[in-house]
Amino acid sequence: MLPFGLECREAVAAVALEAARTPSDLARGTIVVCCGSGVTLAGLIKGLPVAPAKIVAVSSGRSLARIRACLLRYVEEVPPAVELLPAIMAYDAVPQLQCPFPSHPNYDLKAWWLLIREIGRLEDPVLFWNIGA
Repeated sequence: MLPFGLECREAVAAVALEAARTPSDLARGTIVVCCGSGVTLAGLIKGLPVAPAKIVAVSSGRSLARIRACLLRYVEEVPPAVELLPAIMAYDAVPQLQCPFPSHPNYDLKAWWLLIREIGRLEDPVLFWNIGA
């Protein structure tokens, strides 16, 4: 059995391990990621080799209060660089756009849509963290 949102310390640790492999020059700017439970975001916070200028985390539908609660179970505090955004559309709605890589329509595709819309305000380099399709 897997917990809802894959919320467990092993999942956070696995994301942190992968995040630690991110080249520092790519992690210094803006990271855009979708946020379901908060597990991936917690792993990024714990694992990135340098503190990014900003992490833009787009909720896929979960309330920001629940995402923050999940984060605080795994990190001592949410860094000021984290910009946690509410869902830009209902969970079951799918943005109508093409993506150049496999992306889950209820998660990654929404964060990709935001990145495309907001790219002009994001500090370079911009790194899109794809959780997978």
